[in-house]
Amino acid sequence: MYYLGDSDYVWHVNSTAADNSKDGHSFANAKKTLVTTDNGDGAITAAASGDTIIIWPGTYDEAVNLDTLNKSLTIIGSNREKCIINNATGTGSGIILEDSCELYNLTCKSGTGNGAAGIDCGTKTRLVLVNVIAQSISVTGATDGLLANGTMGLNAKNCVFFGAYDGAVVSNGRNLLFERCHFESTGEYPGTVKAMTSGGGAAGAVFKTCSFYVYRESTEDYKGIAAYSKQGNVFIGCTFHAEGKTLLTGCEADMSALYSGGGTFIGCSFKSIAETGYTALDIESAQPPILCGCDYDPDKVSGIVKFLESGVSIDSNGRFDISKIGGSDASVLETAAKMLTNKAIQTKSTGAIVYYDDDGETPILTHTPIDGDSTITRTPS
Repeated sequence: MYYLGDSDYVWHVNSTAADNSKDGHSFANAKKTLVTTDNGDGAITAAASGDTIIIWPGTYDEAVNLDTLNKSLTIIGSNREKCIINNATGTGSGIILEDSCELYNLTCKSGTGNGAAGIDCGTKTRLVLVNVIAQSISVTGATDGLLANGTMGLNAKNCVFFGAYDGAVVSNGRNLLFERCHFESTGEYPGTVKAMTSGGGAAGAVFKTCSFYVYRESTEDYKGIAAYSKQGNVFIGCTFHAEGKTLLTGCEADMSALYSGGGTFIGCSFKSIAETGYTALDIESAQPPILCGCDYDPDKVSGIVKFLESGVSIDSNGRFDISKIGGSDASVLETAAKMLTNKAIQTKSTGAIVYYDDDGETPILTHTPIDGDSTITRTPS
């Protein structure tokens, strides 16, 4: 951990300090708490926007709301696993951010109430998260590791977002970048869980070299989704893994590596493992995703996907399943294949050639050659 040195704009917090009576501007004079008053203001309470907070190892059982305090701060922990903001006794989020906040080397844990998150970005902008862990601690409430609903600017690198419900919610935002981040749901919540969801609306997010993982041991028919993506998201070099284990007869661990209503996926891998009821790709028909250079089991696809590449899942005989291609391209390919392999009859009196469907009776296309002086023109009709 590096910072520019002690000054009136740098505040130190050390959980082993006696109280908040010191000025907080060096390690030797560190504050004891972040916001809680203990014989003086905590470091964040005393700081002003633009200041830096240095957190030394310890668990800080506090809820930090920078939005309410209206403070844009840089908060730096000295060790990600040992510097912990934990709203253990509350129901809200571990930390709620204001515009232009930056977090480094921290773990932030939520309270237990519905809608709480380890880190809540709200509708803020110009946010930075580097090497942080955001965790929801409740196994009964709908809590998230990261909540970025309506966030308009976020740069996250080397972060972990996880919990028993959704690892992260990334919806209705713009200008969001996640690099080398891990999203995970432990599947302990009694309902559908997702490692990452953007189901609340279109999200303008780019995910580069990220991993999405969900695991659950199902005693009821609950669903687990590694990622739920809406249109507007782009995934580059990401992995999606859903794994489920059925513990009771008659129950299904219904798992999907991706449930998609759109998005673009380049060089990604999708894998789903369960005893019953699983898909690699579960696609909404209204907005199929676009795939390029991706790895998945084509037999475990529910719905239609679009492709950017020309070669798609070619088997050992040089064939591919055109039912996996959506839109007008699929219709053209299917018609061309039937024209090459099925019955065609030419009427001598008119010259019209009728191509038939697989049943040999239903016409699918008619061509009428027209004789010219030196050429024959064939016109579809």
